[in-house]
Order: sequence, then C-alpha cells, then structure tokens
Amino acid sequence: MSDTDTTEHRVERQTDRTGGIASESTNADVDAIAEAVAEKLQHDDGADDIEDQRPKWVFKQFKEHWKADEKAHSALQPYESAWRQFCEWMDEQGHIYLTDLTASFPGRHDDWIVAHDEYDKTKLSRSMHLSRIKTVVRHAQSRGWIDPSDVPDDETWDAVKPEVDDDEKIRSNPLPPERGEQITKWVRANHFGGRAHVLWLLLFRYGFRVSAIRALDRDDLRLSKPDDWPEEQGFQPHLRLKDRPELGGEDDKGLPLKNKREELAGRLVPLQPEHAEVFRHYVENGSEHGATDSRKEHDEPDEYGLYGLLTGEHNARLSGRTVRERAHWLTCPTTYGDECQCDGCREYRAEHGRNPYPSKVYKHCNETRSPHQVRHGAITSLLDDHSHSTVANIVGTSPDTLRDVYDRADEYRRMNRVADDWLSG
Repeated sequence: MSDTDTTEHRVERQTDRTGGIASESTNADVDAIAEAVAEKLQHDDGADDIEDQRPKWVFKQFKEHWKADEKAHSALQPYESAWRQFCEWMDEQGHIYLTDLTASFPGRHDDWIVAHDEYDKTKLSRSMHLSRIKTVVRHAQSRGWIDPSDVPDDETWDAVKPEVDDDEKIRSNPLPPERGEQITKWVRANHFGGRAHVLWLLLFRYGFRVSAIRALDRDDLRLSKPDDWPEEQGFQPHLRLKDRPELGGEDDKGLPLKNKREELAGRLVPLQPEHAEVFRHYVENGSEHGATDSRKEHDEPDEYGLYGLLTGEHNARLSGRTVRERAHWLTCPTTYGDECQCDGCREYRAEHGRNPYPSKVYKHCNETRSPHQVRHGAITSLLDDHSHSTVANIVGTSPDTLRDVYDRADEYRRMNRVADDWLSG
C-alpha cells in the first residue's frame, strides 16, 4: 500500500468513525468532518510511521516474540483463542487493519461477546479475555501497527472489564477436594480401567498438567522391573516423564513439558499400588466394553512415530483439547451425580430437552472445572497427607510455588495438617 493510499484509507476510516457523510449533510457538517479528520491526522507527529497490518499477521509476530522469550507454549493458547474471537469480531465490523479501530473498541467487543451464543459470558472469562486482547494490542502499539491515540488507556479497559471478586478468580476456584473424591469413586465404579479412569487419576491423584499427560508414551508406564534397573535400588511401578522440546512445541501439537527444570522435567513418579492396577487393566485388559476406551483401542504410532499412553477415540495420542473437554465433562455434576442445577445447564435443558454433549459441557455448565483448576484442588488434597517436597516432585513444581500459588487450604485445613503431624508425635 502506497503512502498516498494509506493516507486516503485513513481519511476514509476517519470519515466512517464520525458516522459518514449523509446525503442531507450541510456544508458546515462537511467542514466539521474535514476538520475532525485533519485534527486526527495531525494528532500524532508519528502518524506517517503507523503501518496498516492485519490482525492475524500481528498475532503471528506476537507468537514469534513469545517463543523468543522462551515462555511456555501452553500458556500462549488462551491468547490465541482470545485473538481468534477478536479477529472474528473485527471481520463482522468490517475492520481490516488494527488502524481501523478506535479507543472505544473494548466496550463494543465485550458487548459482542455477551451477545454471542458460542462464547463464555462469565465475568471471569470476559475479564481474562479482555486482558489478553489488551496485551496483544499493547504489543502492536510498541511496533507501530496501531495509532497510539486509538489504543485504549487503562481506565477504559478497567471500565469495561467486569469486576471479579477474589473468590471468583481461577486460582481461588479450584475443584473442591471433596468433589474430587466423589468423582474418583464414580469413575472407579463406572469406568474401571478405562481411559476416563486413567485420565482422572493423572489429573486429580497426581496433579499432572495437560502437557505431562500428553507427553506420556506407552513405554513410560513401567509396571515391572526393567532389565536395566539398578540392582541396589528397590523397584516401584512408576511413570517416567521427560521433556522433549524438539518434538513439536506449538499448542497441542508437540510433546514438551511446561516445567523445564532438569529435576522436574525428567522425573520418575511412583504409582500407588491401587493405581498401578488400574493402569495395568488399561493397557492389558481394556474396560468392560473390551478394547474400547482402553490402550488396546489404538495400536498405531503418532506423527512422531511414538506410541502415546493415552489415546483418543480416533487418535494415536490424546490431544490437549480432548483432555480439557474430558476434565470439564468429568467435573460436571450431571456426569457423576444428580442432574446439574446451575443456570447454564437448566437453560440448555429448557431449550434442547437434554443435557449438553460431553464435548460441549464447558460452554454451558457453570460448575465444571478446567484441568488447571483440578490441579489446584488435587495439590490442596495431596498436601493434606504429604510434605511439600514430596508433592512438588509428584506434580512437577517447586515447594515455594506450591505454597504461594497452588495450595488453597484455609486456616482450618492448615491447622489440621499441623495437628496430624504434631499430635501423632
């Protein structure tokens, strides 16, 4: 696009922003619009340096910088999802470049999210969504891809973002351990040795991240002593985790672990005896339906020539998206107990005459939990019975992070932990 074309394009957009020139406009109206456009174009001495860039291209550059800064690939996915929705909104508004935006766009975009049937409308989700959009837009501003005067200030963002109480935030809204125990009993009784049973154990009993679950190969499950096991060391059935950043690395396509610390990225995780039997059933026998939902359902390698431990219904390795969908399904009260009475599920049943399909539960049920929220609840539960150092090695994080970020125990629960140790002595 030439400089002349760029200028003309900006003038056209500025005219659009003022509502356009109606056929009955007076000369005074035209003069007022022209003055407004001229003032806008002269507002920033560096306006000529602003480049018209399409939003998808902008995010591609944002992603490259994310990777260059060695940030976790899994943490990028929420930004990509938010920006994809933002691009959809821009398309519907007829905006081609970020320079087509005005500083009032956060409110209009939030209104669109609220009115959209397919997107999460909860206060927490909308607040986090807008924060991610803000991050990418600020990145674009620093590169000269949007006029600074069109970038909303902090007050504008704060005025649009829903107020979220502390108890509504994701880290303060883990899966309650008591619900986790209820789900554990249900999945054992109804899906013993099946894929859902194994997945739930990894999520709730071991607090594994999605990246760790995906990274497990069939051979990483060791139920019997291998020939190369050191003679001086006792053997325990275990899972072997290893970081493989060379295998993919973007979103759900690769097999790296999130935590890169050597002692945590490559570690052996001992299995409780009762859990080892569940895993054995999964790989050797299958569920009550035969091979369906078991490791025997798929015996072909994935795109890397490896054999995943957890396979999908139609895939050689369970995808991160499926892990998330299954976590939401398992934690929906309708799955493991009575029919869910949250507003989302009631509205869905009233409209469709049934509950949401398992893969769509997360869009409607207000009581479900993500894998990360299950992990928070799992760690809180594990710390009731084990030391911080032991739990840190099981779940793959540092003791300090456990204490400062993951442990959501209240003062009474913490007191009981101390009492169990103090009084037993």
